[in-house]
Amino acid sequence: GSDYIGKNMTTYVFSCRINFILLLSSSAGVFFLVAVARCTLRHMFRKNVTTLLIFCSNSGRSNLHRVIGVSFGLLCVLQAALNICLVKHKYGVRVSHDRNFQMPDDHYPYFHQGWFHFQKSLYYISSVKNTWHLSREYCLQEGADLAIINSRAEQNFKMTLWIGLMEQRSERTWRWVDGTPLTEGAALLYWSSKEPNGGKDENCVDIKNFNAEKSWNDESCSLSLLWICEKKLFQ
Repeated sequence: GSDYIGKNMTTYVFSCRINFILLLSSSAGVFFLVAVARCTLRHMFRKNVTTLLIFCSNSGRSNLHRVIGVSFGLLCVLQAALNICLVKHKYGVRVSHDRNFQMPDDHYPYFHQGWFHFQKSLYYISSVKNTWHLSREYCLQEGADLAIINSRAEQNFKMTLWIGLMEQRSERTWRWVDGTPLTEGAALLYWSSKEPNGGKDENCVDIKNFNAEKSWNDESCSLSLLWICEKKLFQ
């Protein structure tokens, strides 16, 4: 009944709070962001859980399921947004640690448009999904292109995203968006097990799990995914 639902909702909120804590870094800004999320969740459920349960018990089982579903959905959206912010922060903050790095003057405006710096490139992680070709079109309009992975460090901060690798059917080879071929070493290091599997029309590449090196997957270019743009600071 109501007690069972209340306990489960409390358990879910507690697990969300633990997940947020595990994502913390040393930056005061990120601490603030996570603290706001935690306080918001705590306030929502401490203040309104009793009212919610009374409403649902009086309105029937269908309303109960609907309200709980919407509540959990909002929590998932909030956590997804935090994940993107934290990944951007984790690598974007490195620019302040490199005192010898000189940013070209014409690139500073990008920082006010959601881009962040890592090594010798600027990156932009989308917040909406699109096909591989439309994702690349967006990057090109910004003077960038879909990201090319040249090191393990770059691989480690990608999420489930389109990257700038595509199969050339006429050559039966994989090439980056700048025209360079995929090296055998990179292929052995990053392709997921049994990938590329040569599925029908799977000519584009995405990363499925940013915590694993072997996480590349060939996918249909028409699938809508998030993407990452890369703009080289020095050509």
